[in-house]
Amino acid sequence: MRDWTGFESSCRGRFPEYSGSHFDIFWSEGQVSTLAGEGIIQGPLPESDLVIITAYNPGQARPSAEENQKANEKLGNYLKEAGLMFYQAVGRDPQHSHSEPSFAVVLETGPAKYQLAFLCSLAGRFQQAAVFCWDCNSRTGRTLWLAGVVET
Repeated sequence: MRDWTGFESSCRGRFPEYSGSHFDIFWSEGQVSTLAGEGIIQGPLPESDLVIITAYNPGQARPSAEENQKANEKLGNYLKEAGLMFYQAVGRDPQHSHSEPSFAVVLETGPAKYQLAFLCSLAGRFQQAAVFCWDCNSRTGRTLWLAGVVET
């Protein structure tokens, strides 16, 4: 099996802002959960695996606020058309100095690997460097790097 340590290290070097990211998920009941790689920070524990995805700030580009918003609306439409269950979310740094509107997509138990593949391809379409995956069993998350963007 290939050792991914070098690849992940390279990605983290190119995108240091991903380290320590927090993700606020806005549940339909009005509650908010804050997740990070090391686990849940506050709020109710998600009962399903999740993928946090955004169309904001692709790769190392920094489009205008209007361009970011339009791209994220388009991403939301793709998620709706695919019939995926999702919640509004925000990816941010721990100090709240930078944030990006996002979506927390619920992975279903049976087709989860296919949904994850679809979401990664969708993130690639929007030139994202990564998505964040939450594992409800281990109660931890991790950054899943997208090769096409980080190798260019």
